[in-house]
Amino acid sequence: MERFVSQQVIDDAKVIRGQQIQLETLKECQAILNQNPKLIQVLSNPTINTKAKANIIEQIFPKEVVPTFVILCRHGQFKDIQKILGTCENLSEIETGTGHGTLWYAGEKPDQTLLEQLVLDKFGVRDIKWKEVYDSSLIGGFRIRIRDFIYDHSVAGSFKEINAIVRTHKRR
Repeated sequence: MERFVSQQVIDDAKVIRGQQIQLETLKECQAILNQNPKLIQVLSNPTINTKAKANIIEQIFPKEVVPTFVILCRHGQFKDIQKILGTCENLSEIETGTGHGTLWYAGEKPDQTLLEQLVLDKFGVRDIKWKEVYDSSLIGGFRIRIRDFIYDHSVAGSFKEINAIVRTHKRR
């Protein structure tokens, strides 16, 4: 899932991570939200008062997250709760040096040892779980995505760079 988030979402996630709420608790909250998709609409609805929202939150979510979720409702940020929880997971991965990535490749799959070294050097990730996708449109080479970063080492990506340079020089 391609997901780029606002600074507000990142800041909210950092606050939650700073509260030392267990990642498993946050995943439980994500599961509750996935099972009840209308819950986000209700808790984001500005016509419903904060006290009513707080009562709903207290009944449904683990007690560790109740104060934070009520504050997010009060400030109109609950609409972004799934992005916030996803960002919490990303921050946890950064702290532990683990992560998930997508590898698109054309031709032969890149050497695993070299790829792991590249990911460690560029992103600081020591342990990564890959989703691998063969993509002939790359023509050759590979493209990887780690968190919200994309590293393009494909023939198609090189062509795009060359075209951008040529267009820039033509404008001059």
